[in-house]
Amino acid sequence: MNILLVGNGGREHALAWKIAQSLRVNTLFVAPGSDSIAHLPKTQCVDIGATNCEALVSFAKEKNIDLVVIGPEQPLAEGLADLCIENNIKVFGPQKNAALLEASKIYAKEIMIEAGIPTAKSKTFSNYASIVHDLETADYPLVIKADGLAAGKGVAVCKTFDQALTFAKEIFEDQKFGIAGSRTLVEECLVGRE
Repeated sequence: MNILLVGNGGREHALAWKIAQSLRVNTLFVAPGSDSIAHLPKTQCVDIGATNCEALVSFAKEKNIDLVVIGPEQPLAEGLADLCIENNIKVFGPQKNAALLEASKIYAKEIMIEAGIPTAKSKTFSNYASIVHDLETADYPLVIKADGLAAGKGVAVCKTFDQALTFAKEIFEDQKFGIAGSRTLVEECLVGRE
């Protein structure tokens, strides 16, 4: 069995380490992989970016890949699993519409509210002026979240107005998170076990 694992982080290293142990696996290709992943048995790193969906599918077809395993959120959000399915390639990872639950905090919040799942009270903003107006009268602490994928950096627990204002400026004015920060969620801060 030939497997293509997409990604290059710690999650993908752990997956590669375990997949390479299987007696059923002949070759494990990892795109793009890393130096530490390259040292695992049966493993070959491939110089294709994790979000280069077309190139990944072409590679999978060329190498007769039996299964594509997608680690990072970004290629899932961009529809890599859908593209694999369209090309009759078996894939482990959710399709784009399901990955949206991870890729958009606002969408996930809307689904929770619609399904009656308890969640923190929140408001959505799409520009700096409107969020600043709300932050002036908000109760603190509060949580500000960039809507999209921001590599785990798009969330701040703000204890004061000044902290909230600084983070809102980073999101909207400085565009620190690019398109991931084009919309923002402000939530009440809930304290407790996750």
